[in-house]
Amino acid sequence: MTVGITTDAVMFFDKGKLVKEMLYPEFEAILDNVIGLNEFKNQQVSAAFVRVNSSLKLTAAVLFLIDFDERGHVDKSWNIPLPHLADNAGKGPDLGAGPIKLSCRSQCSVSWHQRSLWDPDINIETETGSTTLDQLAKAAIRNRLGLAVIDEPAELDALDPALLKAVKNGRHAADISLEEAINERVNKKIQQEIKTRTSALLEEQKLRIATMKSETQDHIEKLQIRYRNQLAKITDTLNSTKHLFSEEKHKNLQLKKTLQNKADEFRKVREHFQQEIEEGKEVEQSQLLALEEKFELESKASIDTATAELKEMLDMREVELFYRDEQVSRLNDEISQLRQEKQNLIDNSGDKVLQKLVGKGITFVAYQPGVEHLTIPVRDISQYLDSPINYVAEKCSVDQELYQQWMAHYELPVCNHKLNDSAVCAKPIPKVEKPSRFIVGENDRCAEHSCAVNALSSLIRFRESS
Repeated sequence: MTVGITTDAVMFFDKGKLVKEMLYPEFEAILDNVIGLNEFKNQQVSAAFVRVNSSLKLTAAVLFLIDFDERGHVDKSWNIPLPHLADNAGKGPDLGAGPIKLSCRSQCSVSWHQRSLWDPDINIETETGSTTLDQLAKAAIRNRLGLAVIDEPAELDALDPALLKAVKNGRHAADISLEEAINERVNKKIQQEIKTRTSALLEEQKLRIATMKSETQDHIEKLQIRYRNQLAKITDTLNSTKHLFSEEKHKNLQLKKTLQNKADEFRKVREHFQQEIEEGKEVEQSQLLALEEKFELESKASIDTATAELKEMLDMREVELFYRDEQVSRLNDEISQLRQEKQNLIDNSGDKVLQKLVGKGITFVAYQPGVEHLTIPVRDISQYLDSPINYVAEKCSVDQELYQQWMAHYELPVCNHKLNDSAVCAKPIPKVEKPSRFIVGENDRCAEHSCAVNALSSLIRFRESS
C-alpha cells in the first residue's frame, strides 16, 4: 500500500442513512455559498468528514452538524476546522487500515466545538442494518466518488535467503529449518494480529463508553432543565397562592373594621335619638320621621361621595398604568431600533475590519465561566458587547438571573440560607460546574436548608399564624 496518499470527502446522513457523498473541494464551494443543497433547506444535517487511502480504506472521520437556511446555503456562523479535528483526533475502531482517527461529540480535541459534533451509533444498529462507521466504510469501498485505487503489493516473508535458495535447489537438509522459520513467522503474525485486534476492541469499547457517557450527560441536562422549570412553576403557584391568601385576609380585616365602625356609628346615632326621644317626648311624630329621613339621606350621600372618590382614584390609576405601558413599549422600540442601527454600522462600515479578520481565519473567542472558550460570530459581536452576561446565559440555555446566581455560587460554593440573626449558613457545598444544572434553592443550600424543607416549614408557619 502506498503510504501517505489520502483523499478528503464529505458524506451526509438523513435519519441515520447515508444519502449524499462529495469530495471536500465541492464541500468548500458549498461553504463559500457558490452553490446550495436544496434537499437540505431549513435543516440541521448530520455529516461526516472522512479521509480515504489509496486502498479505499478509512483512516480518519469527523462527525459534525451543519445548518442550512431556506435557500439551501450553509449558515454564515458555521465555522468548524474539519482537517484540524481530523489531524488531532483520538483513536477509533479498526475499519481495515488500523484504528482510524475519530472526532465526535464524546471525543473532541477542541472543547468549544464539542456541541457542533455528534456521536456514531455504535451500540444500536440503524434501520439500514449497519452502524454509522460501517456505512462510511462501505461507501468508501463502493467508490462512487471515483477515487484512484492503488493495489496493495503482496507482502513477502522475510525468510533467510539461504533457506529460500535451499528450497529452490531441492535440498532436503534445509526443509526442517524452513518449516521452523515458517512456523515462527506464522506464530508472530498470529500474536501481532491478536494484539492488534485486542487494541482495536479496547479503543472501540472506550468510544462506546464515551458515547454512552455523552448521551447520559445530555439526558441529565434535559432532566435538570425540566425539573427546574417544574420547580419554578410550583414556586410561582405557591407564592401566588400565599399572596392571594394575604390579600383576602387583609380585605377581610378591613371589611370587619369598616363594619365595626359603621355599627359603632349607628349605635351612637341610635342612642342619641333614643336620648332625644326620652328627653323630648313632646316632639311630634312628624318631626321624628323627618329626622330619620334626613339621617338616611345624609348617610346615603356620604356613602355615594366615598364611592365616587374611590372610583375616580381607580380610573386615574388605570390611566397612569396605560400611559406607563405605552411609554415602556415606545422605549423598547427605540432600543431595538438603536441596536439594529448599531449592528448595521458594524456590518456596513467602510473598511469592514471584522469581516477581513474572519476572512483571514481569525476567530473571536471569549472565556466565560460555564462555557469556557466561546466562539463569537461577527454578527453576534454587537449583542455580546451590549450584555456579555445575557449572551453567555443564552448560550447556556438559562436566563440571565439564573446565570448570575450560578456565578455567585461558582465563585463561592457555600450555603446561602439566611438564619434568624440575618447571618448566612455558609457551610461548604459541592460546586455545580454548569449553569444548566444549577437549581436555586437546591444546589446553593446544604442538606439541612434545602428549598423543599424551607417551603414546607414556611407554609406550615404561615397557616398556623393565620
